[in-house]
Amino acid sequence: MKTDFQTLYRENVERLESLISVSEIRKKGISDFKNKNIPSEKMENWKNFSLKDIYDQEYKFIADKEQQSLGFFSHLDLGVVQETIIFNNGTCTYANQLEEYKNGVIFGSLRAALLKYPQKVIKYLNTINNNENGLSALNSAMMNDGFFIFIPEGVTQEIPFSVIENFNNNDHHISFSRNLIILEKNSGLIIHHSSSTDSNDNSLAVNVTEIFVEESSSLEWNTIQEHEGQSNIINFDLAIQLKNSKLTRNIITLGSYNTRNEVRLILAEPRSYADVNGANLLKGENKLESRVFIDHASYECNSNQLFKGILDDNSNGSFTGKILVRKDSQKTNAFQSTKNILLSEDARMNMNPFLEIYADDVKCSHGASIGNIDTDALFYLRARGISESEAKKILLRSFVLDILNKISGEDFRNYLSEKIVHSLN
Repeated sequence: MKTDFQTLYRENVERLESLISVSEIRKKGISDFKNKNIPSEKMENWKNFSLKDIYDQEYKFIADKEQQSLGFFSHLDLGVVQETIIFNNGTCTYANQLEEYKNGVIFGSLRAALLKYPQKVIKYLNTINNNENGLSALNSAMMNDGFFIFIPEGVTQEIPFSVIENFNNNDHHISFSRNLIILEKNSGLIIHHSSSTDSNDNSLAVNVTEIFVEESSSLEWNTIQEHEGQSNIINFDLAIQLKNSKLTRNIITLGSYNTRNEVRLILAEPRSYADVNGANLLKGENKLESRVFIDHASYECNSNQLFKGILDDNSNGSFTGKILVRKDSQKTNAFQSTKNILLSEDARMNMNPFLEIYADDVKCSHGASIGNIDTDALFYLRARGISESEAKKILLRSFVLDILNKISGEDFRNYLSEKIVHSLN
């Protein structure tokens, strides 16, 4: 391994503490990393993700308190943007950005929130993340920034929040973002999230997001990923849901050199609901792994997973979905489905659905399929004067339409639809 991550930690820990002062979390993180180290592709949970660059490249850590250049911002097509926070190469572009509203809502960078509201942040920070693997432990040790959202009890944030992330570093930069989303009782929020990398970027980003959806609250988090260059992106989304809560997580991936999205949800109290969906359009040498684990830890909880992929050229996709229904989690409804279209003989898709059920009063199912474009539907469109290329685009867009329909807000949904059509071109 070319990068000595423990030395990287020792060389930067003082600077990191000046950004985000969480010394005890850092100490535990580096201690757990020493025990677990970087995962190996020989490990069952990592066999479908390429770790080659992490082992073979010498990564550098850059964290700067100062305001950064916003030159890249003018080149991004951001769609519908409302209240916005922007990150460039893993760091908030404004050193102490923190928006505070009269209704108690807080939205800004994690480091700014920790400076002004340390008790509020520390109450939640690193309470879901248990440093399960070496990379999430390393994030705990070296977190340098991230976004912070707090929605107080009884407040529904009517205007969606936008989080914009862009990586444009060609010097093997590494970043560790830690994000925190907190919805107190009877609150609501929609997040529109754009994650992009430039064509010359070769960064490594390890991101951990901890999500708290308390009683009768609702969160919808929509992400579009457009990763070019040679970026290695690893995301861990960790959530706990309380009674009668709802969490919708939608991830649209329109490019990926090497990306892993892992979503782990705990339905901790009765009648909580989780809806996790993905639409992936991969081409060239793109590699993407999607992993979802939903823990039905209480009774009368419902969950749904729907992932659809379109793979062309030499692209490689993987989906692993697991549903765990614990012994006392009766009256559970849990459904999982992944469907994929291969446009090339060289494209590959690996699917691993799992059900682990210890209760008897449940409705659970999983399904997985791989196929080609429906030739009958293609013939039908061609017979009506539509060119073959246009007919294929119509069918492929229709294939992922039910994922888009899970996204609230017509403007943002149309923006994503246009992105998908552009990608299909």
